[in-house]
Amino acid sequence: MKSVHFIRHAKSSWDQLTLSDHDRPLNERGFADAPKMAAYLHEKEPGLRPCILSSTAKRAWTTAEYFVEKFDVPAGSVIKSSNLYHCSIYDIEDELIAMDDFNDHIILFSHNPTLSEILGLVSNGEMFHLPTCGILACSVKGISKWSDFKLTDLKYNYHAFPKLI
Repeated sequence: MKSVHFIRHAKSSWDQLTLSDHDRPLNERGFADAPKMAAYLHEKEPGLRPCILSSTAKRAWTTAEYFVEKFDVPAGSVIKSSNLYHCSIYDIEDELIAMDDFNDHIILFSHNPTLSEILGLVSNGEMFHLPTCGILACSVKGISKWSDFKLTDLKYNYHAFPKLI
């Protein structure tokens, strides 16, 4: 069965106002939360062999690097996509449709409001906010090929964020 873990980037810094939004780094809390959540997911799902798909924004990619290291993801299974920055839920759907079928488990790093929108979709509107460094774990119902993927195939499994663990 295929699965997707949607992860919102860790808390970013606003200290350097001259930086573009795309280039904002993590702040102190972000640097603490990212390895904490990577360890949490690795402990919760120790057999997970993911492909990493990340926004090119510095804060998203820096967050993703902690998961790459914790899960020992090989370089060939790490993808950066500018399509995941300022994206819609349909851009995310397109990115997943384009994945190679041998990647059964995707950890996708992106931004709000899009990830919170996906949380609302899979929780039937019961939940609507994914905090920074939050994880939304979903299985994908009824497909064997990513080219057949639709957002409506997502099944909510669990979510977690730094203040919960």
